[in-house]
Amino acid sequence: QQNYSVINLNKTTDEKGNDARMLVRLGDGRILTSDMAGKLWLSSDNLLTMRSVDTEGIYIAACLDNQNRLWLGSRKHGITVDGNDYSDGRTDCIVMDHKGRMWTCGLKGCLKQVSVENGRYTERRFLEGIKDLDPRVMIVDHRGDLWLGTKHGLFVINPDQILRNPRRYTKLTNTSVMCIYETADHWLWFGTAGGGAFYGDNGKASARRFENRVSSLCS
Repeated sequence: QQNYSVINLNKTTDEKGNDARMLVRLGDGRILTSDMAGKLWLSSDNLLTMRSVDTEGIYIAACLDNQNRLWLGSRKHGITVDGNDYSDGRTDCIVMDHKGRMWTCGLKGCLKQVSVENGRYTERRFLEGIKDLDPRVMIVDHRGDLWLGTKHGLFVINPDQILRNPRRYTKLTNTSVMCIYETADHWLWFGTAGGGAFYGDNGKASARRFENRVSSLCS
């Protein structure tokens, strides 16, 4: 219980500035967080101090791509890649698949495969026909599949297959999924809104474990 440190994100009187809105471990091991006052905070090598990066948006998603570019998703202003703004709307999650392709999702939106090359932004949309889908969380598992948690349940998607056929996906549950986590031994846990938590293996959800709302999972 004593092996932790408290990092004050904002030492001024701005109370919103000390609210950590996002907490992400980047591919290079650094920790990135954001506050409600529109600043990004990036950990140093020892992970015990954070440096401030001035921004204009409230960021809720982050990911490094295979070119070491930082992708950021915001509540209102879409996607920022290496400081340049693209797209619009809300972006709750950004992931990179095993072939280096970038995928995003967000409340009031759908699943997107997106790219930024030579300053040009392009996107392909999937699952658009499902009303009030509200995708809110997404991971890439050890096999390279996308696991998408939505208001309408849990979807598992092979990126190569859905790019060839937009209707090629599998829906596993009907319960609203709030969070997804894959353990080191490749078990997947799913936290739901009111339906408890489930764990699964080899693409099959099973075994209810908890009976209350689960909003986050971590190792």
